[in-house]
Amino acid sequence: PYDTHSLAAAEAWCQQQDYLCGGITLTQGRYEARSGWAPLPSPSGETSWAKLCSPPLLEAWAALLQGRAALGYMPSYNYDVVDVTRQVLSVNYSLAFAEY
Repeated sequence: PYDTHSLAAAEAWCQQQDYLCGGITLTQGRYEARSGWAPLPSPSGETSWAKLCSPPLLEAWAALLQGRAALGYMPSYNYDVVDVTRQVLSVNYSLAFAEY
């Protein structure tokens, strides 16, 4: 993983990696890219910043919503929209809740 003494450089690198980088972790004075999206407790007191939303989920959500006009009311379509929406909200809520 990418590591540097600069948070700004680590963030820029992480953003360029799209969904392959889930956030940044500060470990012993160095910022390292992390692959996971969900924040986990650190036994060694590391500090992490996670992206607020998984790009693949947002892309799937946007693609599903674009089909709404053409598909109209179809139970399977509605189920998929609700399921992906639940995933997007779950990921974002977990990340935001972990900050408090």
